[in-house]
Amino acid sequence: MLFMRDSKHRMILIVVIALAIGVAVSKLTIRDTVSVDKRLARCATYAVNEMLDNPFQRVALLFGNSRIVETDGGNSATIEMFTLFHIPLPGRVVAFCDQAGIPDGSVLVSKTGDTATMYPFGITEDDLPEGWYMRSSQGIDNTYMVLAKDPDIPWPQYELGEFGEFITVEVHEIGDPKPWIENRVDCNDVALNRSCTRNFLNGRLHLAVEHETPAADAQTDYFLDYGRVAIATLYPLDSDRETKTAYARFLHNIVAPLVDTEYSRDVLRKNCAEEIPRELIDDSTTDYENGVVTMYWWDGELQEDVNLSVLYEPETDFAGCSESVKEFLRHLPNY
Repeated sequence: MLFMRDSKHRMILIVVIALAIGVAVSKLTIRDTVSVDKRLARCATYAVNEMLDNPFQRVALLFGNSRIVETDGGNSATIEMFTLFHIPLPGRVVAFCDQAGIPDGSVLVSKTGDTATMYPFGITEDDLPEGWYMRSSQGIDNTYMVLAKDPDIPWPQYELGEFGEFITVEVHEIGDPKPWIENRVDCNDVALNRSCTRNFLNGRLHLAVEHETPAADAQTDYFLDYGRVAIATLYPLDSDRETKTAYARFLHNIVAPLVDTEYSRDVLRKNCAEEIPRELIDDSTTDYENGVVTMYWWDGELQEDVNLSVLYEPETDFAGCSESVKEFLRHLPNY
């Protein structure tokens, strides 16, 4: 009995010693492979703690260490992580740091750094436009993703133009959407913004802006809701027809649903109270799925085509709509 107890204690002692050696190996032998200042080292530590939200990963790193293996010499660092006995943890953390040594953003990438392993917004690989690959993503506070056609382009890139053709998607938390978009986009600045088109896409208020960039023109699309905006950009604007079609589908099916419809429906209800020149309407479209009708006519005074989108709610007999709008809506097929 005494022998068995001694054997058990001996086994525990051996395990403790082995673990201590494993921890010592990682703590004492893992060092940064590039020289960095205290600011960047502090940022790297913050970034690793921020990205490892899995408690098992945190415990594994507690018994190990991390090291900076790449830097641009200024504001970014790539970090590898290890547990005891120098066993590597999956992925690398790429941190983008401010001047105070705080991460502006961090992303977890594969060991090669070629393919990002985190898809934001609940988007999956199958949701991406055909022939496009995600090259970058960032956390939820200021979320963005970058899509490129070349799956092997080195990442990270510090100038988006280095991607060639690209699509970006961003989600921001905002206040009142109306003043936010008015402060963000000046559609009267025709030197910068070639065109501004307002409509409703997949039931969401949508502003499409064709505008200049330092290298070439681009298209940026905004989808607004109370407290939230989704923004997508296609670069360059003169992409081929196949690319533009894939981008349009991506906007409708994936980007627009990143925001809710409460603000859009309030705008549609307000529109419904306006009077329309019933006799001038020469075309209309109906989105029965989202309950949106858009009417088109030529405004002789403005000398331009105009349109008005309203809610299609036959179950309420179009309550809140003007008489001219009600008359028009009541003549539509009720699917």
